[in-house]
Amino acid sequence: MEEAEALSDRIAIMKDGKLLICDTADKIKEVAETDSFEQAFVRIVKGVSKWECLRLQTETQKKYY
Repeated sequence: MEEAEALSDRIAIMKDGKLLICDTADKIKEVAETDSFEQAFVRIVKGVSKWECLRLQTETQKKYY
């Protein structure tokens, strides 16, 4: 996790073949409401409801597609 945060411009997080979020490490931490990237990853992957997943996908698609 530390390497991804330090070396990547953007990070994509997927669950069950679906893109949950693709953004900077700082934005991912902001969305997950935490200062730890590892904690943000866990919160997004384990705590995302179907509706929240759809919202994150929509935001990501608007931004990059």
